[in-house]
Amino acid sequence: LIARGFGVDFSLSPLFLLFLFSEFSLAFFKRVIGFGHVKTLLSNPEMKLTDYDISLPSARFFLPRRAFVTLPPMKSGQLSQTALKVAVSMITLNQKRGWEERLPEGLAALTERLILAADVSPYNTATLRMAKRPWAVRMSELGEILQPGTFDGLGERKLFMNEQVLAAIEAGASQVLVVGAGFDTLCLRLAPLFPHLRFVEVDHPATAAAKRKAVEAEGQPGNMTMIAVDLGETALSAVLADCEAWDPDAQSVVVAEGLLLYLSADAVLALFREVDACTGPLSRVAFSHLLDLRRHGLARALLRLYREPWLSSSRRQDLPAYVGSCWNLVATGAGRPRRDLEGFAMVEKSAN
Repeated sequence: LIARGFGVDFSLSPLFLLFLFSEFSLAFFKRVIGFGHVKTLLSNPEMKLTDYDISLPSARFFLPRRAFVTLPPMKSGQLSQTALKVAVSMITLNQKRGWEERLPEGLAALTERLILAADVSPYNTATLRMAKRPWAVRMSELGEILQPGTFDGLGERKLFMNEQVLAAIEAGASQVLVVGAGFDTLCLRLAPLFPHLRFVEVDHPATAAAKRKAVEAEGQPGNMTMIAVDLGETALSAVLADCEAWDPDAQSVVVAEGLLLYLSADAVLALFREVDACTGPLSRVAFSHLLDLRRHGLARALLRLYREPWLSSSRRQDLPAYVGSCWNLVATGAGRPRRDLEGFAMVEKSAN
């Protein structure tokens, strides 16, 4: 970090990478200047510490004298760091006793192949090998204790989404849409198993580009479509209107996993109105939602450093107001306010 701060080139040793990617280092760098800043320094050869706006909190002398660093705004071409972290967490979770049998078959191995094929720094064979080591599992378990929902909770979320999509297909859904897909493998895994169904992924252009590169290397199923678009600029209904693979009148199942918490409450309502406009009767939406925006300060602080802050939350009893009155609650998962980070739910449109 000191070498990069003063513009000195160096190569990352395995020992440094081991430290850098441990949960301990995440907590340490968060206390000092934030892991996001370290990653920015490492990934931008021309950037130095002098490029940051650094100030010390001196108004209250009894507070710890820590440097508060303001990052430049995240570039529109930067892919989602949380999407990568969730993907790597699935690789680590697969190594935990009992989870290899619980996770959908092939999920972890496929996730690893996608990350490697995407060729996204600093993830490579060596770093992903470390993610499967026993110490990585133990550190992630500690992270789950300190911040529930960040390890085992992610696995529970994957299981819920997978089960609800399969249930919706059994109930008659003929097409599947994943909004904010990241490096999720659901469409890639299920498309070959259901060749008569249509699978569509929509994601931000930067993340979608990296994912597309990986999917093409893996082999994209003929009934799977990937769309790169910024939904902050283009409405979902307009995007799907231009997609030949999508039928706006067909019974559908939509997945919004790990997405709604990054949207304001008004944006969540707008998204569900858009889904209503581009899906047929009895369509369903499987989604996760943050339970309490006021809690989990450590996670919120880290995500602000990544420029991916949480913006909304909803308790289970408030879900009808959160997603809109035209959706009926079908199933829920997790959602213990003092224990879980997120709740999971499935809602369905009426037949009319």
